Amino acid sequence: MINGIYETHADVRNLKEARAFYEEQLGLTPSLVMEERGVIFYTPGGSGQVFGIWEKPEVEWKKSHFAFQIPVEDMKSAISWLKDREIVAKQAFGLDPTEPLVHTWVPMASVYFEDPDGNLLEFAANLPEPPDHDPKVIYFSDWEKKHGKHTSSPVQAEPTLETQHYKPYIPRQKAVVNENYNRLLSQRINRF
Repeated sequence: MINGIYETHADVRNLKEARAFYEEQLGLTPSLVMEERGVIFYTPGGSGQVFGIWEKPEVEWKKSHFAFQIPVEDMKSAISWLKDREIVAKQAFGLDPTEPLVHTWVPMASVYFEDPDGNLLEFAANLPEPPDHDPKVIYFSDWEKKHGKHTSSPVQAEPTLETQHYKPYIPRQKAVVNENYNRLLSQRINRF
């Protein structure tokens, strides 16, 4: 029945500040802006998947986590790409953000960072190798060594990310693009 995630939202305290972060720093383009309702929607990478930011008062605000999918070939430059945009990669699972991490049970490479409201964001890329049966989180370079790949250090890689690749992360599934996207999105919005 379920074959993916169609839509996800993040609460923000200040729509203007959040918009500047998601558009100017991450490079997302808004699909629908409804400032009077305190919401902006994005369809990263033209995927048909919807990401929305909703301005909420402090008493209603809640922290969230989600991931943007990026190509695996861009993962090594993700930390320097973020740094170039004055975004700090975050420590995760006890590992410093010196290079991407790998969740061996998926397998998926990740880099974690936060938006101005403290929502935990992630760049994620599926890896072509089979998953490990012993689930853990390791550095990307250790994963590559384990699989016989000897490449340059991710820390020294030059930024090459292109924002049109970003879309919410859905493990090993393709997004369903809905031709009636605008009509359906308007119906959803009108329910709130």
